[in-house]
Amino acid sequence: MPTSISLLSNNTSKSSNRSTINVVPSNNQNSPNSIFFQPNIISLLSNIQTNYIQNNANNTYQNMPSSIETYLSLYKSISQQELSTGAGNLKNLLTMIEYALKGATTAYALNNENIGYTIKNAALQKQIDDILSNKNVITTTGDATGGYAASKSFTLIPLYSYYILVYGLPAQGAGFDPNKLSLINNALVKNNINPYA
Repeated sequence: MPTSISLLSNNTSKSSNRSTINVVPSNNQNSPNSIFFQPNIISLLSNIQTNYIQNNANNTYQNMPSSIETYLSLYKSISQQELSTGAGNLKNLLTMIEYALKGATTAYALNNENIGYTIKNAALQKQIDDILSNKNVITTTGDATGGYAASKSFTLIPLYSYYILVYGLPAQGAGFDPNKLSLINNALVKNNINPYA
């Protein structure tokens, strides 16, 4: 059974003659403003909203599906729906959803590139710092004095070091986000940096 959605005009300001479209459930299938979606279309729209548009709006790109096949399947489905729809508000709505899907995947790709560039920049900055810190200089002293000093230092593997560089240190008790670690890992491998060495 199709789901009915009614598109109603709503003027919120008396001085404004603009009209906005509010999507509200309607049981009145005889209303001239009703649009009927089959369950598969509702599922398609919900999938795009939940997995792409919402994550794009919240800047949680790491939660977007990384499969290009998934994106292409959704894009093909929404494009076919748009092409099979006549002119009007519904066609405009489907066009906006198609563009939002494109925008979300573009933002996902740009975020991944940004992570890669941040890692490259950090590697170059480390090389510059090594050169400027005179690492090749050996100092010797002629007189020695007694005493002992002990210190302990540790180095994080690159995966965690770059995570902290890109996203900052996780909140106490929160731990490292596995989805973000996966993005960092992929960027390191792409830049020929061993994440675990």
